[in-house]
Amino acid sequence: MSLVDTWLEAGKAAGLETKTAILAELNEDLGLNVTSGRMYEWRSGVARPSPAVASYMLSMSLMYALNRVKPRLKLTSAEQCLLIGMLSIEKRQSKSDK
Repeated sequence: MSLVDTWLEAGKAAGLETKTAILAELNEDLGLNVTSGRMYEWRSGVARPSPAVASYMLSMSLMYALNRVKPRLKLTSAEQCLLIGMLSIEKRQSKSDK
């Protein structure tokens, strides 16, 4: 099982019925146009998601994965946000942002 697989399972658990719907949500949330072909490359290990996409997948998967390991685990919204923030990948500043 990989981060991509866990992200797909978390999406289904959140009510998104298809991989296409899960991918569409990622594209909408991040302003991208990732194709299903690229998603399958990530799943197979042929390509890696960008740091921004990996961070998004991790944030979407974290509570799902923790609840799979320890079903009675309860965190407040603030604790969940803190945990996700602690594990997110920082976006590099471009030269124009400096």
